[in-house]
Amino acid sequence: MNKANFKGYSRVLLIGAALLLGITATFNRVVDPFQYFGNPRISGFNAVKSKLRYFEREVKPVVVKREQPEAVILGSSIADIGFEPLHPALTRDGQATSYNFGLAGAPWKENLCTLEYVLANTDAKRIVFGMVAQPTMPVEDCTQNFAAMNKDRLLEVLVSPQVIQSSLETLRNQSPPVPQTHTPEGRYLYFRNDPRVEDRARAFFEANLRGNTTCSEDRLRHSLDGPTEPLALDTSTPSDLSGLARILTQVSGRDIQLRIVLYPYHVVGAEADYLCDKAQQRWFVMYRMARYIEQHPPAPPASVELWDFQGYGSLFAEPLGGGVLTYWQDTIHFNPELGDRMLDAMFGVDEKNASDPLTGFGYRVDSVTLTTRYQWLMDQRRTFLHTHPETWDMLMRLIPPEVQRSQTTTKFEGL
Repeated sequence: MNKANFKGYSRVLLIGAALLLGITATFNRVVDPFQYFGNPRISGFNAVKSKLRYFEREVKPVVVKREQPEAVILGSSIADIGFEPLHPALTRDGQATSYNFGLAGAPWKENLCTLEYVLANTDAKRIVFGMVAQPTMPVEDCTQNFAAMNKDRLLEVLVSPQVIQSSLETLRNQSPPVPQTHTPEGRYLYFRNDPRVEDRARAFFEANLRGNTTCSEDRLRHSLDGPTEPLALDTSTPSDLSGLARILTQVSGRDIQLRIVLYPYHVVGAEADYLCDKAQQRWFVMYRMARYIEQHPPAPPASVELWDFQGYGSLFAEPLGGGVLTYWQDTIHFNPELGDRMLDAMFGVDEKNASDPLTGFGYRVDSVTLTTRYQWLMDQRRTFLHTHPETWDMLMRLIPPEVQRSQTTTKFEGL
């Protein structure tokens, strides 16, 4: 091949490669399988974004940094599914932008680092921080988390082999029986109205209770014997709250409303804590957190509140037997219908279900009133379980068979 022909061949090859890359990038940009760009979103073409659930950690930080939402939701899949970012309290009745930055399976460290990322990269005014009640909340090194969240993903979402495959699968899967998609504002739709909800609940208990020798039916029964004992709040046990301290320091003096919310559970999930002698831990954590916030309040205009939404009424006790559930998806994931009421309470939108801070739907945790709230809830629990024996039966049906069963054949009063 002479030099002129070689040059011509090389030019054609380079032009062809550039065209192929351009067409590939344009195709992936339009399909947008990971919801990286957010538009176009066309029904029947690419509206069902079933691939974002695998790439939340790569995509959501970029979106938050680019879109600069005024309100942000943080937490695990529970917050990812249950809190609607379009709620009026978060968007100022539609005037402001809001985003659900929840990440499936996110532990304490990741939640803390994600919050710090939001504080460092946005001017968010309202933040909902969902978490489980855990005894320690240590400060964490977020260096690696920040590096991953700040990484430029543009080439990955335009021309990588993975995005090409995901784009093709997105086009093929626009009418799946279970979409498992995300809304444009980041909320995960997951398995709503799944007829296999009991199977998923059973798998959850299998994974979390198997091998736990403290779990027994007798322990659950004894928790209902006799009058409720006063709540014991032993403050002598060390508890690392350095992560909470850093949060308060970082929001101090900023125009931020931070609402830390301890996730509620369906009554079956709540009773599993009594089955395994873990229920008291939640109250101890609430007391420690509330007292620390009261003793170290952030400088105004910042405000930080701790909220709890345990309950035994109809909102928390829907049957899990495969029917159409309004408030729950399973024993731990709640639907936005419940999440909206929680947001109403936390941001003062509608207090009709929380008119009394000690006996209402939601409770802004206060170290002074905690024991009163505890006594009220224990009375609610006792009354509910007396009149709803199906809750006990459902729990016994879902927990692993090796969990210790009661040797008593007589049920607790009405149970």
